[in-house]
Amino acid sequence: MEKTDKSDAPLAVVQRYFDAYAGKHWDQLAQVFAEDLRFEHHNRNFVCANAAETIGILKTMGENLIPNRRYTKIHRMEACGDLVVTEASWEATATQDIPGFAKNGEHLKFDFCSLFIVKAGRIVKWDDYG
Repeated sequence: MEKTDKSDAPLAVVQRYFDAYAGKHWDQLAQVFAEDLRFEHHNRNFVCANAAETIGILKTMGENLIPNRRYTKIHRMEACGDLVVTEASWEATATQDIPGFAKNGEHLKFDFCSLFIVKAGRIVKWDDYG
C-alpha cells in the first residue's frame, strides 16, 4: 500500500493556520496562505486582498492592539472537498482604542463560523462570520 502525505489535506492546512495564529508564528502563516488569499470578515465589512495584507493585520492586532487574542475553543472543523467549515470561540482584551472595533480595556468575545477554501495546500479564501 502506498503511503500518502496528508499535510496538504484541507483540514490539516486549516489546523496549521490555527496553530500559527495561536503561537503568533507570522512566518508560518505565509506558508499556509496563498499569496492571493482573499480574507473577508463579513460582520465588520473588512476585506484583505492578499496574504501579505492579512498577515500584516493579524500581526499588528496580535502584537500591539489585542496581544492576548486567542481562540478559546474550536467547536467543530469539518471538510467537504476543498471547503473547511469551522465553528470557534475567540476572545481578547484591547490594549488601546481600535476605531470601529473596540475601546482600550474592552474585553471582546465572539463566536465565529469561518469558511476556508484550500487549493494546493494553501488557503486561498477565508470568510469569517460572527
